[in-house]
Amino acid sequence: MASIEGPPQSLCRRSIIGHDRKTKCQVLANIHGRQRMIFNWTLEDGRAIIVNIAAGILQMVILWILALLWKLAARRLDQGDLARYLVDRRVMISTLMILSFALAAMIPPIDPWKVTSYTATALAAALICIAMMFLELYSYWRTGITHVQAKVAANTYSSTLHQVSRTLFMLGTNAFNFCTLPEFEVAANSCREHRGKITLVLAHPDSAALAEAARARGSRPDLYKEQAWFSIGRVLQVKQASSASIEVRLYQARRLDDLPIFRAMFVDDRRVIASVAVYGRADHGSAMPQFFASCKGRRSQAMYSVLWRYASDFQVRSRPLTKAQAESAQQFYARIAAENRSLQS
Repeated sequence: MASIEGPPQSLCRRSIIGHDRKTKCQVLANIHGRQRMIFNWTLEDGRAIIVNIAAGILQMVILWILALLWKLAARRLDQGDLARYLVDRRVMISTLMILSFALAAMIPPIDPWKVTSYTATALAAALICIAMMFLELYSYWRTGITHVQAKVAANTYSSTLHQVSRTLFMLGTNAFNFCTLPEFEVAANSCREHRGKITLVLAHPDSAALAEAARARGSRPDLYKEQAWFSIGRVLQVKQASSASIEVRLYQARRLDDLPIFRAMFVDDRRVIASVAVYGRADHGSAMPQFFASCKGRRSQAMYSVLWRYASDFQVRSRPLTKAQAESAQQFYARIAAENRSLQS
């Protein structure tokens, strides 16, 4: 009779009373053998899990080294070149995402779960990228920057004016880009209904800096001057038609350095849309990045406060539009509008 590998005979005698001792001991032996096989398989799987965890840690170390090297390279950028720095940071995040999935593909999974281990490795890499992106964006959110665009969107003015309900404060050189938009009339009516106000801080049309910027662009010197008078006349027409509270203030700019660095539109005292102002270029700086900031909390109003202080300085040095200047602007706008109607007819 073949021997049975399993529990001791004493265990069978104690456990089995009045039954076939041989049959019961074989059952117990089979159960004991299966338990031992399961235990051995669990040990192998544990080794595989440890190896995969080590591979994930290696990925994290490699990504951390790459991020550190990239940050050190970013610090060498010009400190004043903020727009390029923001764009490079976004490129850095995208590159790290691609590298993480490449590392997940290069590090092979360990048996016994081939597919499952590979999926877990790729998922871990994705989670690392998501965490890095969140930490990167969170640093901007703490300053109030909600998002950044690579260049000024074509519908920036129309979409911003559409959001206005109570107040609008705008700092720029002129209002030529948005004064003829229908959204500007809608914004004026909305501010009137909510007893709000629109304040436009613009460059004086006779400023020498506007003529210098036009010459640097290769245009006739009075181009920006005419655009400024035209936009002021159009704003006054909207003010008269809507009976809204619209204030136009003018500041003098003798040199290009006297013009604002940012174009900023503060909407309802809650958010700001700003872009870098570049003078002497055909695109008027539309290829430069723009960013959006809010002031919903004390910790997230840093960028909003900085831009507001900057715009307030121009408001202080500016002067309200005089009656004579208003009449000149209205006459110039009426003349240009009449010429355009005659050309269309």
